[in-house]
Amino acid sequence: MLTSVIVTAAAGCSAAAPGAVKPADTAAPKTSGTGAPPASGPVTLRVGGIEYPYTKAVNEAFEKKYSNIKVEWNPGNNDFEDGSIQALLRSGSGPDVMVVSSGPGRVGLLSNAGLILPIEDAMKKYNIESRYQKWVIDQTRVQGNGKVYELVEGVDVFSVYYNKEMFQKYGLKPPSTWEEFLDNCAKLKNANILPIAAGFRKGIGGGWMLGNLVEAAAGKDRMTDVIFGKGPFDQKEIVLGGEMLKQLLDAGYVNGKDASAIDQAQAQAAFLSGQAAMTISSQGFIASERKKGNDVNKFDTFLLPSREAGRPARPSAGLAHSWIVNATTKNIDAAEKWLDWVSSEEYLKVVAANAGSLVPVVEATSKVKNDPAIEKASEMLKNGAGYNPSVYLPAKAKDAWYAAVDSITAGGSPAEAFKAIEAEMAKAKQTK
Repeated sequence: MLTSVIVTAAAGCSAAAPGAVKPADTAAPKTSGTGAPPASGPVTLRVGGIEYPYTKAVNEAFEKKYSNIKVEWNPGNNDFEDGSIQALLRSGSGPDVMVVSSGPGRVGLLSNAGLILPIEDAMKKYNIESRYQKWVIDQTRVQGNGKVYELVEGVDVFSVYYNKEMFQKYGLKPPSTWEEFLDNCAKLKNANILPIAAGFRKGIGGGWMLGNLVEAAAGKDRMTDVIFGKGPFDQKEIVLGGEMLKQLLDAGYVNGKDASAIDQAQAQAAFLSGQAAMTISSQGFIASERKKGNDVNKFDTFLLPSREAGRPARPSAGLAHSWIVNATTKNIDAAEKWLDWVSSEEYLKVVAANAGSLVPVVEATSKVKNDPAIEKASEMLKNGAGYNPSVYLPAKAKDAWYAAVDSITAGGSPAEAFKAIEAEMAKAKQTK
């Protein structure tokens, strides 16, 4: 039913990792105030990690701002699971600053191993904390056990994207209740239109969808307790999100067989080509299509309604990418200047002018004109956001989260799938 045309996914992609280097034993500094004193002559700042369409432009703008600092760009992957980032940082030859996938399940691995520095000194020196939306700094400080180790480049905001022309043709409106959402799906299916395009292969797309459903079911406060506190993952309100996924699959509103065979980029392509009326995704794919010159005016987005009276509907979101400082850097002064730069209004303007697709979380965003899809996603954050658990869960629990989608799609019990996630969460707490 769905095509296999692939569009480039904006979030989570990167260039190939640098060549493997034999790790060296290095003592990790304990604070961002350590390292060599700032050099008086020209300095080379090694910057690396995820490569964006705007990377070249922001590097050049930084060099123009600081004529005594030369940026040496080192593209690399953001895959923590194969240990390549950890090995690079242990080698002593990695970049001074890197942009990598965010969150305790990723950056947390590096801070716990002493491979990166807390950045509190730089934040105080340049008054960086005041620039960010409060929830972002609060979240990074909680997951850093009281210290901030990552400066967020941007977030992905997940909501339901829909084809306005299809909705208009069949007299549908964005729903205000879960029952209205199901009614829309039923009318589309009766018209032989696939209600929701989904791509569960490789886990990411399924994690996005389930996270959005869990936010509608349980809300961010419960999930905050689960991720950062002691709440159980298999409590009934959270399991309800899995039951909602099963409901969509059982009714044929999501084609489970097709969803298991394709990834999220292919699901996005199917949606864009008119093969489905909706998809649950982040803002990046719409912004990317517009940048390519394609007409995306027939697409819009809405929030899945809350299942709990009195609780506002919120998107799910994930700290997408963050800047970190290598614990072995000898260029602390230049690295701190870089952190000041990437959190500035000037930086945001360069990003926006050069195909940025993440949602900025710096307050100066309101002064910068971004793609309309990014602006709309930013507006959705006004009541805060739930979680994309893929970003926040420990490695084994994240695997169980992805496996839960596969299990439910294959007809398994949501309660059992979430019990497996809770078991991995309990193990992670014991080894902390």
